[in-house]
Order: sequence, then structure tokens, then C-alpha cells
Amino acid sequence: MPAQSDRAHADGRFPDHVVRAVVEHLNEDHAEDAVTIVRAFGGQIRAEAAEVLDVDADGLDVAVKVGDTTETVRVRFAAPVTERQGLREGITRLYHAAVDALEAQP
Repeated sequence: MPAQSDRAHADGRFPDHVVRAVVEHLNEDHAEDAVTIVRAFGGQIRAEAAEVLDVDADGLDVAVKVGDTTETVRVRFAAPVTERQGLREGITRLYHAAVDALEAQP
């Protein structure tokens, strides 16, 4: 069973240490994956760069750069996530679904 300090609160927010760790990891090690996700599910097919700003039980907030413009988009998980390990799994599923969706486009 996960530590209580790694679980989402009733409002869907994870503890700050979890959010910081997940956001840092995604931006340092998976920046291109975030671009893929926002291209498929964030309505930003022309995204050039993406920076994850926040994560909660329902999804990701991502700053997306297109040309000289940056806007924040929300990408939702397929189902709410309540545990830190579930975040990893939810984001991984989101990425693989994004790859499949983009490959299926004409």
C-alpha cells in the first residue's frame, strides 16, 4: 500500500513533493513525450515544445509553444489517478495512446 503522503487528497491534488518530483522528471527526461501528448490530446498538433506545469488526479497542465506563442492546455487522464504509482502508469498510457492516435492520422 502506498504511503499516505503519496496519495491524492480528496480534491484531486497530490502533495507538493509528489507534484514537484513528477513535473521535474517529465520535463527533464520526457519533454518530447509531452510534445507528443499535447499534439494528440491537447489540441496543439503544431506544438514545437511542451513543459509540464502541474499534475493532479485528473491530468496534466502543459505550457505549449507554437511559433512565438505559448499557451497552457489541459490534458486529461482516461480515469482519475489517486496514487503516485498510478501517475506513472496513467502518463505512460497517455503517451502510448497519443502515439497511436498520431500514427492513425492521415
